[in-house]
Amino acid sequence: MESWKLIQETVQKSISTSAYSTWIAPLSFDKIDLDVLYIVSPTRFIADWVKRNFFSEILNAVQSVYPNVNDLVFSVGMKSFQPKVIERDIKREEDKLHNLEKVDNVLSDFLGSKVSQKYTFDNFVKGLSNQLAFASIQRVLNDDMVSFNPLFIHSPSGFGKTHLLHAFVNEMEKINPYKRIIYISADKFMYSFIKALKENDTYRFKQSFKSADILIIDDLHFIVGKESTAKELFHIIEDYMTNGKQVIIASNNSPFMMDGLNDNIKSRISSGLVVDIKPADFSLRSQIVKVKADALNLNLAPGIGDFIASKISSSIREIEGALNRIYAHTILTNELPTLSNIRKILVDILAVNTKPLSIDDIKKVVAEKWGVSVADIDSERKQKEIVIPRQIAMYIAKNLTSKSLPEIGKNFGGRDHATVIYAVKKVKELMLVNPKMEVLINDVEKQCSAL
Repeated sequence: MESWKLIQETVQKSISTSAYSTWIAPLSFDKIDLDVLYIVSPTRFIADWVKRNFFSEILNAVQSVYPNVNDLVFSVGMKSFQPKVIERDIKREEDKLHNLEKVDNVLSDFLGSKVSQKYTFDNFVKGLSNQLAFASIQRVLNDDMVSFNPLFIHSPSGFGKTHLLHAFVNEMEKINPYKRIIYISADKFMYSFIKALKENDTYRFKQSFKSADILIIDDLHFIVGKESTAKELFHIIEDYMTNGKQVIIASNNSPFMMDGLNDNIKSRISSGLVVDIKPADFSLRSQIVKVKADALNLNLAPGIGDFIASKISSSIREIEGALNRIYAHTILTNELPTLSNIRKILVDILAVNTKPLSIDDIKKVVAEKWGVSVADIDSERKQKEIVIPRQIAMYIAKNLTSKSLPEIGKNFGGRDHATVIYAVKKVKELMLVNPKMEVLINDVEKQCSAL
């Protein structure tokens, strides 16, 4: 039927190729009765899965051809034009659905750390510092056979390990929904294990892990020194690896550097592939700022992104937090982000990551730009070629430092706060009437911000 073929093609555009071939291609058209379209599925398993996961995509596609249809009904059967489905495959699929539902009930009391849908491989910014970790987890994702077991990724907090793990889970659910994944943080594992011990329910706790195909442990360092918890986790990891099931582990340190972890456990978890994520260089941090800002629809003026990337080098998470703060300030105050107000918004983050910009630094930059000396700027000389750079230096000091007006004046040859107010006013007027001077002063201000 041509219209059904068109409906399937429309659905195919909105989901992955593998999902389409697995779930949508086996479906066939039965009939339309009033405002209901009836669809035949070769198995109950496929019918139930499609209803849960692709109902809206199919209905939208149907309504593009049959606008009056507002509901779908699935039945199980065989049609002459359907692909042949072997009975044992049907039985296996239905058994798997039954087992998954049974396992979900077992797991609900113990397992599972939340996986964020916002983390994908598409929005993971790649660079030299993380390319090996990215390539390794991609290899595990796309290989039919277990390649690196376990795959162990380590780095300090905030470098992107958890992003990669969440992206792996999200992508695997798309390309191979039959694969069951247990993603759990080490602290959640410890809490669940202790709970099982208290409730004398360790057998069910152990059994709850056996159904999955892939085990992902995040933040392994949390159980270092917790001997009984570490041993229990080791037995579970050993069981997975012995049965050819994939294990992925993330921690803030290499297994070889984990003091307080049993040597047998160290040896086993380092027997696969151990990769690290190094600190992001300036180029990668700049890309990250751009990607994160775009995701927030945050429009940053030229130079601001580089300023953030140059000043916040400790972790990607801090960059993301800084941009969230700038975004919130922009929305709440309706002010466009500028270098001067960003310094105020991020004062605590910048204080941790960088040394404060000093007035002496500003005077040196301005003096060099205008071809005068710092001594000239601090002097009593009133020639125009000295007064203008002096006033500009005061203007930039007010914008880029946390110094009070009296403190700024004192740093310019012992002048008072009224002189600073007058200087700031004159520079603003100068920038209004002289666009070239405005560009020059803004460039000098950016240069000072980057110090």
